[in-house]
Amino acid sequence: MIGDREKSAVCLQCLECCRYVSFSLPLAGDLKIYEEFCRVRDLELVAVKKGVVYIRVEKHCKYLTVAGCRIYDQRPMACRMYDGRKDAAMADKCMWKEIE
Repeated sequence: MIGDREKSAVCLQCLECCRYVSFSLPLAGDLKIYEEFCRVRDLELVAVKKGVVYIRVEKHCKYLTVAGCRIYDQRPMACRMYDGRKDAAMADKCMWKEIE
């Protein structure tokens, strides 16, 4: 099990979840509809698992700078609780998987 200090160090190196927003939609109908939806909106269809389509879009957090997260020590609870390893749309980008 990795500690909070180690997670923080890895987060501050990675910051991928600060660069992307991910969401999921229930798969209803033909997958081609979702592929077209993503293509015309410049989204990335990342995965389809158990009837769910996972989509990612590049959208940087307003607090992300070239030096990193400007408010890391005071970041919102949603950021503190987020675990990219458990998000099918971000699991391939999250660096926490490298340290466990």
